[in-house]
Amino acid sequence: MRTAQKFTNIPVLKQITDSISMIFSIIVLNQDKRVVATQIPIFTELKMNENLVAGDKPIATYRRMRDKMKNENSQKEQK
Repeated sequence: MRTAQKFTNIPVLKQITDSISMIFSIIVLNQDKRVVATQIPIFTELKMNENLVAGDKPIATYRRMRDKMKNENSQKEQK
């Protein structure tokens, strides 16, 4: 795992700060792994009753692509 910080330029302090930051990053990473492993996915579709904002554009793009692939797959199965 990499860390980046620019607030300390003194070599010894930089190493100490990086080490402490790495320890806390590993702790958070392990906590996140447990959450992701036990999380049950929510059913999502392209058209849902939710208001997406501009920052959610990647979500909308993914759903559009997924819907297109699902439709193509269902058409192949019908033939």
